[in-house]
Amino acid sequence: MIKDEDFTRWSAWLKSSGIVKNDLTPSKYYTNKFNDLAASAPTPSTAKG
Repeated sequence: MIKDEDFTRWSAWLKSSGIVKNDLTPSKYYTNKFNDLAASAPTPSTAKG
């Protein structure tokens, strides 16, 4: 499953290297709509750890 953090953790580097000029809007670049695993992924409150 893809999460916003998968994109935003690179935000500072992407900006400093000139690859992107503005803030990232992660949901603009991905979707879990077609990911069957995303529907069954545990939420942090239900995940065992």
